[in-house]
Amino acid sequence: MYAAAAMLSLSRVSCLVLVVAACGRSSSTHPDARQADSHELDAPAGDAAIDAPLGPTTRVWVYGDFLTNNVSQLGMFKHDAVTPPVTMTGFPSSGKLYDTNNPVPFAVSADGSKVAFAADSTMSGRFDLFLAAADGGSPVTVLTATNATSIAFSPDGMKLAFTADRDVAGQLDVYVVDAAANSTPVRVSPARNNAALDANLIAWSPDSKYLAMVGDFTTDGLFVLWTVDTTAATPAPVQIVPDADVQPTTTPKGVLSPGPRWTSNTKVVFYGALAAAGDRHIYVATADTAGYAELASTSLTRGDASKAEAHVFGISPDRSKIVFSADGETATAFDLYVANADGSGSATRLTTGTMPAGRDIYGFDEVTFSPDATKVALDADWGTVDNKYEPYVVALDGSGAHRVTVMPVGATDGERGSQKPQWTRNGARLYFIADAGANNNDFGVWVADPAVTDGTATLAVAVPTSGDVFGIVTRWDP
Repeated sequence: MYAAAAMLSLSRVSCLVLVVAACGRSSSTHPDARQADSHELDAPAGDAAIDAPLGPTTRVWVYGDFLTNNVSQLGMFKHDAVTPPVTMTGFPSSGKLYDTNNPVPFAVSADGSKVAFAADSTMSGRFDLFLAAADGGSPVTVLTATNATSIAFSPDGMKLAFTADRDVAGQLDVYVVDAAANSTPVRVSPARNNAALDANLIAWSPDSKYLAMVGDFTTDGLFVLWTVDTTAATPAPVQIVPDADVQPTTTPKGVLSPGPRWTSNTKVVFYGALAAAGDRHIYVATADTAGYAELASTSLTRGDASKAEAHVFGISPDRSKIVFSADGETATAFDLYVANADGSGSATRLTTGTMPAGRDIYGFDEVTFSPDATKVALDADWGTVDNKYEPYVVALDGSGAHRVTVMPVGATDGERGSQKPQWTRNGARLYFIADAGANNNDFGVWVADPAVTDGTATLAVAVPTSGDVFGIVTRWDP
């Protein structure tokens, strides 16, 4: 594992409103086909059950070898009921989760009542798909011999999507299965027979009907977007982005992590480097319809008339706003903007526009909205040290942005950093993973007050030497 961190203070600008070990620090490089993170595989924060009134309790799930080095498990604790540091009981109680940190082999339902995970609890080395209560209790076997490397609950909690090499050894396909014991999976990704061609990122539509899938399904190394109607008697995936639009000799290329997000039941937004050499932009497409267009509200032109790049983004809980990173002032200096998610109107810059070239948001996490959608959390190297990523909170009312906490004293380069910011139910605390403890590259869970600038972070979950937390998810009582 490796990670990095950052420093900055941002001034005020007027505006309208808006879980894994490091797989790389630059958003300009496409992750390996088997890399994604827990958040991009989970139900978006505005979907289905999450639209119900929030309960009082925040539950926190962590994934990694946080108890025993090289034994990956899940753990859950209630934020409101403990004082850090927290000692959890890992689950499954026997065996371990599928031995990968990207993408993660677990998901939490939108209402926080269930978890799904792939583990070798029944037979060592054979990874089955399990469904369990929030704390891992009462597990039932959904499928045997799954080897699921990524899992996603449908927003209604009734189905699971996952990637696995069930049909061709080494070839990751996308499957959908009922979230129940002894279910029968249906493959929904395009048929092929080539271990070099893998599904990568998946995301459900809000109505639990469509799946968006990213992968190099037809040409090795060309990562494009497909969608599929999972309710069809015979699912027929549709290629949205053609291979021809990906330049094979550029870096980055294709549709990029953290993957697609839905702004309605039929509209999906994603970012990628398509056609132009390495230029990243945000696009919108319609499910089951080939073709796409740049999301107009995120298209920016700099003062010198050059075209700006836009990439890492987040969608508001009500799906009306998009917050995104773009170098709209100075090339390679990425500020944060807010715009209408349906593409109408123009974007408003939320940060100063004065940061140095080469500064950016961490490229494999989406921007995370607070429960009340008044601010967002992210990791960025907006400060004096390039590639030093730390947690920031940006207000959406134009009142500014601030660094939440400082990474360890003495780590003046990109050796220490944070990832995966997650809010508590009332927005009063921010959890994240970081190697801010005694050992570089040992990622634990930390918690801080998101309203404080450069405040003190508290270690919430410690890890053994060489152990790590790879992913973190928060949910609230239904």
